[in-house]
Amino acid sequence: MSAKNSKSQMERLTTLKDQLQRQLQSGLTTVEQEGKKVLNQLGADLDNEDKSLKAVVARIRAKNNTLKDFARNIDAATYDVRGRIRWNANMMSAYAKMQAEKAVDKEVKPRLETYKHNLENRIKYLRDKVSLFKEKISH
Repeated sequence: MSAKNSKSQMERLTTLKDQLQRQLQSGLTTVEQEGKKVLNQLGADLDNEDKSLKAVVARIRAKNNTLKDFARNIDAATYDVRGRIRWNANMMSAYAKMQAEKAVDKEVKPRLETYKHNLENRIKYLRDKVSLFKEKISH
């Protein structure tokens, strides 16, 4: 592998790493915002001055007297988030599939065609050689 090719691959990897970091950070920000929304819907009141874990848990317990109430409230609080997660997962898998198909069409298929062509030429060459060899033996 040449130094120029290695350098360009390293640049591509660095670019890809930066892009993934930006996407991850964006995703983490979204998760944080959605988590705060869910906690507030459960009664955590994160805007309250007392943000200690003990106070937050006490406020959640106060709003959700029974386990049944808590389960119903958490289901309601996470309904939209679960729908968006499902949608995003479906879209990401469709996008990944599309990108994989493009990569196959762009990189894998041409290589396979080249290998197939080379193999066919090699087989034809060997058949011709076998035919010549048979002719020499039969004479």
